[in-house]
Amino acid sequence: MRRRRIIGILTLLLASCALLTTIAGWIFFSRWVPTHGKTWLIQELERPGALNVSIGTLNYGPLRGFMLTDVTLTERATGEQWVRCSAIHAGVSWINALVRRQVTFRARITLEHPAATSLTLSGNYPLRERSLSLRVNTEDIPVHSIQPPLNRWLPGPLTDGVLKLKAHIQRSPQGPIAIDGELSGSTLQYSLATGRFKGDVLIDGTAVRSDPASPWQFEAAAKIQQGTIEGLPTVGSITRLEASARAWPDRIEFDRITYEMLGSSWTTEGRVQLTPAPSLETLTSAQLNLTRLSETLPALGSAWQLEGRSDLRMVCRGPLKPVLFLDCLAETKVRDVKVSGERLTTPISGITGQLRYDALTHQLDVQQLQGRIHQHPLAVDGVVQLTRSASVNLHAIGRLPLETFTPWLPPSSPIKAANGLAALDLEITGPLNAARYLGTVQLRQVGLQLSERPDVIDRLDANLSLTNERFSITDGRVRWNDQPMTFVASVVPRRAAPLMQWLNDADIQTSVGLTYGRVQLSGRTTPERVEIETAQLTLAHSDVALRGVVSRLPDRASRLAFSGTLDLADLNTLPFSDLETLKAWELQGAVGLEGEASGVAGRWNDARVDGRLRAERVMLRGVPLEQVTCTIQQRDGTRRIVIPSALIGGGKFWGQLALGIEESTDAFQLQADVVGMQLQQLAQAIPAWQRRSVMGTASAKATVAGKLSDRNSWRGEGWLDASGERLGDIPLLDRLFQHALLGPLAEWLRWDLLRRAEINRASMRWQLANGRVRTEDLRLGGAVQNVPVVNTAAVALYVNGSVGLDQTLDLTVRPELSEQVMNQSQVLGAASSVIRAAGLLERFLTLARYRVSGTIKEPHARFEYTPQELLKQLLQWSPVDFLGQIFQPPSSGE
Repeated sequence: MRRRRIIGILTLLLASCALLTTIAGWIFFSRWVPTHGKTWLIQELERPGALNVSIGTLNYGPLRGFMLTDVTLTERATGEQWVRCSAIHAGVSWINALVRRQVTFRARITLEHPAATSLTLSGNYPLRERSLSLRVNTEDIPVHSIQPPLNRWLPGPLTDGVLKLKAHIQRSPQGPIAIDGELSGSTLQYSLATGRFKGDVLIDGTAVRSDPASPWQFEAAAKIQQGTIEGLPTVGSITRLEASARAWPDRIEFDRITYEMLGSSWTTEGRVQLTPAPSLETLTSAQLNLTRLSETLPALGSAWQLEGRSDLRMVCRGPLKPVLFLDCLAETKVRDVKVSGERLTTPISGITGQLRYDALTHQLDVQQLQGRIHQHPLAVDGVVQLTRSASVNLHAIGRLPLETFTPWLPPSSPIKAANGLAALDLEITGPLNAARYLGTVQLRQVGLQLSERPDVIDRLDANLSLTNERFSITDGRVRWNDQPMTFVASVVPRRAAPLMQWLNDADIQTSVGLTYGRVQLSGRTTPERVEIETAQLTLAHSDVALRGVVSRLPDRASRLAFSGTLDLADLNTLPFSDLETLKAWELQGAVGLEGEASGVAGRWNDARVDGRLRAERVMLRGVPLEQVTCTIQQRDGTRRIVIPSALIGGGKFWGQLALGIEESTDAFQLQADVVGMQLQQLAQAIPAWQRRSVMGTASAKATVAGKLSDRNSWRGEGWLDASGERLGDIPLLDRLFQHALLGPLAEWLRWDLLRRAEINRASMRWQLANGRVRTEDLRLGGAVQNVPVVNTAAVALYVNGSVGLDQTLDLTVRPELSEQVMNQSQVLGAASSVIRAAGLLERFLTLARYRVSGTIKEPHARFEYTPQELLKQLLQWSPVDFLGQIFQPPSSGE
């Protein structure tokens, strides 16, 4: 009880003393602080000589403690303002100071400069040890409010966000300075050299300095959350950035960095060595989403579209100073990838394999990279050196659909499009600009479309052997413009060049087998043309040598010179030439020729041709021509064939034929003269005449012009004069003369032997128009051989009218009969002498004319009078008309 009373009394005394001390201190400080205390504080702060201090007011209250307003600190040398505070509230625990000899304080500072925030300071200062323990906490500090000189301690590109600091500072007179703190930043924006960072950052660490002469020792941990980096070249942006790292004075270690980039998830870890030699070492791995990758990268996505995934692993290490030099090794495993794009008409699917890139040596290793194009396998292995002078060492094997190759053809390529299949087994080594090739290519069912050429090339099969010194083709088969061919060839480049440019400067040799012959060629190619040094065209019975230049450009002319022996029958099988207009002439015989042609390749109908032919004997529609000289000239769509001299049946022949070779202008003009043609000699030479006993001579002239496709457009004229024996036996004429003209007369006269009258004279002039040959003066003279009583009976026919090219007839015939013919007639025999005696023969022949119609095969004759009616017409005015009754033969009914 007593002890409790004593303790209560002591407590009361202590409280009274504290109260009295507080009252005394308040009275003292309230008087001393605003004037003397303010002056003393300014002097103490300015004593080091670096700062000018200004304090607006300084007051003290027993409950509020010290309160300062309008405090500024300015650098004396530069006049730069360091700190400006609108208010400072500080409190001191005087009891601790008196009892424990330790100053415990707490202050709150409203800061305007160098940043707009509020600071809370708390700590204690033991008077005996003279050590300091200080805790500093700030409220949110907007980055945009930070001003000099504080912003000099911040990263310059930090442009926005909010910072917050928590720090604990400990210092003793003889011991180290230790700082333990945490700096956090939210929604920070930081400008990088090639982008902009956004995110939250937390830095937690400890720094220790044993003495002022020693460097700081620290250990810190940093975290980045919800980070984003935008505006990066190529990759665009990095999102979902989460990172943790630890830092020491000599190194920084990245525990784990995860982020989203190019549509894929990435992970990086590693370390940066700061001293003694700055260096970097990182390990990056990712599972690449190739679909998102191609969509994200504009440079890639515009040309290629990737589908599938790939596993990436990349290691980088190397020094940062004095020169940044990183040795990176990247390795990716491709898994079931599909590649498509504008330059791939057919996607490459099922791609698997492994790629490894060494940045130090700039070497890309391709290991078992394989895929499928239209279910055809294709595999590539090897090495690509990606240096300034790039080189390759690749082996490709598989089957390649050529449709996928078409978009890769250069504009200068003579091939515009290709289809079919190529089986590859090819090695490519050396620099790209002078690569070496070794391997084989098998082409199967290939079709080619040439640039600016209408040629159709299909069903191409060939085996290709490829080296840098020679490009060889064996077992080649193709259809060119529907003409089957076989071929072999070799191409020897004159200088090192990429494969697709070999044909720009190379020696070539080829042998092409045609349906009816062979072409062998040796020459040289340039970018503009093919120079043919020697070429030989061998057909069934022809052998022609060619030389000249064939242009590879669509609008440039080619020139060819030719010489040799040509069988005219081979013109029907001449390759790459349309000579349909000549087939109708049934040309036969061997000729020696020479000449030259110039024009755009593939359009030989428009070419300029000059040729000369000589032949001992040729056949023209079965008609033989001997000792022939001929010139062929082609100009402006017209082919002109001129025969200045020849023999036909021993007679002299001259002629020329001009043909329009365009389908729209198939006009022709024919002129021919023959003089003194021996029909017997001609009959022996023409197979169709050899069984006929035609004899005599003939001369003729003809001029015909028109369009071959339109017979009604033909116009012409000419004449014929022939004499001899059995002229009516000439083919076609025998039908016209004996069947259509003499036959109806023989039936009218009832004397069948007249049908076999032998024509020994024929002459006429004719005109051709509207599909018909017209004449006004056809005269046929002949005789009936072995007539009873006399040896011959003469007969003549005078004909006018027309014969159609379709063999229709429209003729008027006036017969001229000798007395022998009239005597042999069953209806005129008895009256013939009376008609002559009465002077009525001329009138009889005039009234005996008849019309012939129908066709040459089936003629129809129409006489105006029967023989009996004709006799009545003649004799009804004569005193001897009774003789008509006497000599009139009985009718069939009598």
